[in-house]
Amino acid sequence: MNKIYTTVWCESRQQWVVTSELASGSGRPKLAPKKSGLALLLGAMLLPSAPVMAVDYVDVTLTGEQTISSGDTATSTTINGGSQYIYNGGSATETVINYGGMQDVYVGGSATETTINNGGDQYILGGTATDTSINNGGKQEIVSGGTATDTTISGGSQNVYNRGTATDTTINGGSQSVFSGGSVTATTINSGGYQYVNSGGTAIGTTINTDGEQRVSSGGAATETVINYGGIQDVNGGTATETTINHNGQQYVNSGGTAIDTTINRGFQWVSHDSTATGTTINGGWQDVSNRGTATDTTINSGEQYIHIGGTANETTINGSGEQAIYGGTATDTTINSGGAQGIFSGGSATDTTINSGGGQYISVSGGGTATNTTINGGEQYVSSGGTANETAINSDGRQYIRGGGTATGTTINGGGRQNVSSDGTATGTTINSGGMQFVYSGGTAIDTTINSGQSWLQTGALADGETKVNAGGELLMDAGSVATDVRITGGTLSVADLTNTTASYTPAQVDKLTMNGGNVNFLRNSKGEFAKLTITELNGTGNFLFNTSLADRKANFVTIEQGSGQFGIAVNDSGKEISDHTDLTVNLIHEKGGDIDFEMVTANGRSTSMVDGGTYMYTLFSEQNKDGLNGGNVWYLGAMTEEPGGGENPGGGENPGGGENPGGGENPGGGENPGGGENPGGGENPGGGENPGGGENPGGSENPDGGDNGNTGGSGSGDKKPMTTPATDAILAMSNAGLNVIHSELEGLRMYRTNLDKTGPESNVWGHYLGSKNHTDTSNGAAYQLNQNGIEIGADTRTDFARGSLVTGAFMSYSDNTVKHARGGKSKIDSYGIGLYATWFDASSFYADGVVKGNRLNNKLRAVMTNGGRTGGDWTQYGLSTAVEGGYQFDVRDDLSLTPYARLAFVQMSSEDVKLSNGMKGNTGTPRSVTGEAGAKLTGKFSLGATEFKPYLSAAIVQEYADSNEVTINARNRFDNNVKGTSGKYGLGASVSVGKDVTLYGEANYRQGSHTETPVQGVAGIRIGF
Repeated sequence: MNKIYTTVWCESRQQWVVTSELASGSGRPKLAPKKSGLALLLGAMLLPSAPVMAVDYVDVTLTGEQTISSGDTATSTTINGGSQYIYNGGSATETVINYGGMQDVYVGGSATETTINNGGDQYILGGTATDTSINNGGKQEIVSGGTATDTTISGGSQNVYNRGTATDTTINGGSQSVFSGGSVTATTINSGGYQYVNSGGTAIGTTINTDGEQRVSSGGAATETVINYGGIQDVNGGTATETTINHNGQQYVNSGGTAIDTTINRGFQWVSHDSTATGTTINGGWQDVSNRGTATDTTINSGEQYIHIGGTANETTINGSGEQAIYGGTATDTTINSGGAQGIFSGGSATDTTINSGGGQYISVSGGGTATNTTINGGEQYVSSGGTANETAINSDGRQYIRGGGTATGTTINGGGRQNVSSDGTATGTTINSGGMQFVYSGGTAIDTTINSGQSWLQTGALADGETKVNAGGELLMDAGSVATDVRITGGTLSVADLTNTTASYTPAQVDKLTMNGGNVNFLRNSKGEFAKLTITELNGTGNFLFNTSLADRKANFVTIEQGSGQFGIAVNDSGKEISDHTDLTVNLIHEKGGDIDFEMVTANGRSTSMVDGGTYMYTLFSEQNKDGLNGGNVWYLGAMTEEPGGGENPGGGENPGGGENPGGGENPGGGENPGGGENPGGGENPGGGENPGGGENPGGSENPDGGDNGNTGGSGSGDKKPMTTPATDAILAMSNAGLNVIHSELEGLRMYRTNLDKTGPESNVWGHYLGSKNHTDTSNGAAYQLNQNGIEIGADTRTDFARGSLVTGAFMSYSDNTVKHARGGKSKIDSYGIGLYATWFDASSFYADGVVKGNRLNNKLRAVMTNGGRTGGDWTQYGLSTAVEGGYQFDVRDDLSLTPYARLAFVQMSSEDVKLSNGMKGNTGTPRSVTGEAGAKLTGKFSLGATEFKPYLSAAIVQEYADSNEVTINARNRFDNNVKGTSGKYGLGASVSVGKDVTLYGEANYRQGSHTETPVQGVAGIRIGF
């Protein structure tokens, strides 16, 4: 070691220092170097007042020991097997520590730009080390408050112990180990580098690059680690918080390790062996959870989460294109949002999954996977290949697909939800609530289904096994070729779908056992082909069957019943289509082979009746044994009705078998209460469909060998007895006549005004009055109706005086709103618009004569109730022309009393119009006409109260209707005489009151009674103003 020293002035310390003889100083004059230790002593004695001198060591090579005390510095020291001790205030710069060398940096000491080579050691014992380079085999130990900053490890090692810290370390090969109480920050681990975070150690902000690795052992903690491409973090029992795993970065959490708030950006996270990952966010890449690993509160935006071999995932949220795949693992409380997917495969299970709205969400359960308590809010669940879904709730727009060996148990389908059961799929214990739907396709099976107020549709080849319960508001819909083993209807509906080109060749829908407690069996109809059939092995209870028929073609729905008991109603759609020969027709509906079953006819809403409409005339229910080759038991069929069993015109009871004047409410023939849907129980306005809706001669023919034949061959006619017309027929007859009464009433209103005119009044008048009447009419064919009229008439006239009398001429307009109430149900309307001219001659001899001519447009809206309670309707327009002439003579009994006998003749004719109703009936009104003659007298008084003059009067007349050739045609086949020819009496009272100069109030009311008509009241109330 160099023992030659000198003293020099240190400008930075402002003191003299002892240094090597090779050192130089500036400032104070330097002393000459001495060659012995005495020089140092003398120097100290000669300068007693100067600061303590420090030593600078430069380019020293150590093989022994060197102490760097306060104020001392060592620069470019090379330690070969020796030791350098740096104490408080001492510093070493650019030190190189070789094999066997050691540098200790104590509290307050510092080492900068140290290089530690193979076998060299640096101990940071409370001091600081900056810009250290640790090469292969070198070692840095940091303890007891020691700090290392900007260390670069290239094959060496850095160990950080209790209260030691290392910041901004870069590991290029080699390792950094953090022990209990130690902490490292912002370490960068490059290829071949390792960071070991042991029990009690902490690593913050570590960056792991390609082939670098961080290992966090039990009790260790790593925070804010960034794992880049090819980097690895191994959390082996320790804890990693807020780790970011970038593209192809990898995090392994095992042996009880914990990862919290990890973000995966196209990287990978493995969680296994009693480890947990909480709050992970996956943006691409995947999370693998297995072997007792647990992932909680994971959010998958894109990328995948794999749960397998005993792994568990709790509270996962799957967004966008994220996926969760479960193979032998368990997922609980998963939420799947738009675009997300959950796959449950062999041995996997998912519990309490929620699938929210947005296209493309689904659960695929296959290969033995199980999903329990799934809630589907607008998403989809697929169950196949041995998979099982238990207790699924399907809400609005949700879908569950069961196919190919999949099983769903305890599913609840709510409003807008849908369950689809395809080939080899099985749905057991499904509950269908309001608005929910179940579709069972060919090869699919539904077991023990409960339909509360939704629908289950068994398509061709489908099976409803076990007990199917159809409660009020629920519907079981069956296609041909479907089978239900045990159906129990409590207020619900069993519907049999109409046949299509595809289903026409299949065997009829079959129910092995049908038990009814109310409710309906309803045949749908929306085509022109064959009519659907139903086979029932055993029928019990009470309920109704709703049939569609085409009586004109001898076609109908048909039911075969092997055995049973109970009481059931039969409702048949009312049809207006004409039957070619109503005297020779039967249509078979039911073949009851055995048991004790009673059938009766009912309306579509279940009220008892004994008739059904069939074109112009009515038909009723009969039974006969062994009819038409249908051997064994009873055949129930429709035949022409000539009498009303039980008497009365309406065997269904009440004024309207459909319920009320208009059971559907309003004027719309399509509404109302009809469990079969619309105005006919099978649906559609024309359940018979077209001109030949039945098609062919034998709906049970060769293409349907198992369906049986309904055996319809005619017979059982009505002979010469007069058949009953249908309500729709009567409605057309009534409307064809009602227009005549409307126009007559308007003419009568004008006459009442003119009755109050006289030759001494003002020269000109304007006038207007309210017009009202109530009329009961029963035409010659029995079509009874009530007409209620409300309207107005307004007009103006002028008087011209001549030598022999006065002439009054005028014009007027009218409008009336007319309601026609049909005796057999329904309420129609006629809106009448009219315009006319009139003239009256007042002769000087007290004779008068007047005449009127008038034209009308009538808008007719027919609305009738059919026998089964459904409704039909049709609209058309007619035009009318009318005229009337009257003459009379006024006898003045005294000044205030006069008697006027008169005679009147009126003529009304309307246009011939074609009528088509919504039930298929067609009619022609003919050319309705009326010719009435009237003879009577009027007794008039006159008195005054002050300036007010009163003219009350009474009248009486006989009215004779002469027209008797009004012919109405129904369905271009049946013609009816539709006249009201006969005599009636007419009685009236009225008055005019002059309330001011040239202002007169007037009014009149009449009563009329005859053989075909009664008018309880007809009258006007108006005002006339003269000028």
